Amino acid sequence: MAPDRRDAVGRITDILLRADYSVAENTDFRSSCFDIVARKGLTLLLLKVHENVDALSEETSKELKILSRMLLASPIIIGNRTRKEIVQGGLVYERQGLPAVNSETFEQFIHENNLPLVFARRGGLYVKIDGDTLRKEREKKEMSFGDLASSVGVSRKTIYEYERGSMDSTLETAIKLEDVLDIPIAVPINIISWVVEEEEIPEQEAEDELQEEIRQTLCELGLKVVFARKAPFDALTADQKDQQKVVITGLGYAQEKGIEQRITSVEKVSQVAKKFAMFVIDKDKIKKISTEVPVIIKEELQAIEGPEELFRLIYEKYGLKNKN
Repeated sequence: MAPDRRDAVGRITDILLRADYSVAENTDFRSSCFDIVARKGLTLLLLKVHENVDALSEETSKELKILSRMLLASPIIIGNRTRKEIVQGGLVYERQGLPAVNSETFEQFIHENNLPLVFARRGGLYVKIDGDTLRKEREKKEMSFGDLASSVGVSRKTIYEYERGSMDSTLETAIKLEDVLDIPIAVPINIISWVVEEEEIPEQEAEDELQEEIRQTLCELGLKVVFARKAPFDALTADQKDQQKVVITGLGYAQEKGIEQRITSVEKVSQVAKKFAMFVIDKDKIKKISTEVPVIIKEELQAIEGPEELFRLIYEKYGLKNKN
């Protein structure tokens, strides 16, 4: 990771730590789909830090969306500029279907729960209108669709669509509406609750023989395996019957250089995400390391006869007899 990006990630980490979030940085993976995983209470964030938010590729965003959905996390892009301009404070930009803000807006949101009201799209600045409030205040002032439309310079149909919640307003029109009605009508944008379009998981090919062996073994147990190409872990393994039951999964070779660091990275993410993890290796020749992540030998995994047996093994390796 370049020094300037490392510094940017460090600044965002500091913002989160000061707000009492648990944080794990993913600084060892230059092409990772996220740089920080952070949790506070029930809120889990996967954050991608880019100097230029337009640098977010379609491939990276798709994986970030898939992992976020499986981990029940909120994905957010943080950056300082687009190709054409500086990312303005107080605005939410949309990139590849994900919310993007600058560090100032992110800090105000995290520390003060200061929700932005305006989002930037091609063509200008827009706000979401509280349609119910708009309708009630219009009727209270005994204004027709035409009366209000004439006052702000839009069509009757536009006011009708605002009230239905089916159309966003330009910032200019929203300001005029608030001046005429003398009440706030813009809906704050909660970037944590951003509706992310569900991505179809593509057909995935294993990168090597070990990955293919482990995938086949897990699939034969009735589990769903989604490879992660741009993350500090190799896959997410989910119970087909209860897909909230997700195990962060690492795969590697016992003699692989840096295997201990990879296991530690999986451990850090799993601790913050509050998900169980496992790391599957090809043979029992890895040196003893200090980790709570169960390290499972390939043959041990292949001897398992069902998903419940696997989860029971993981729980036991974590020192738990059972899991509610």
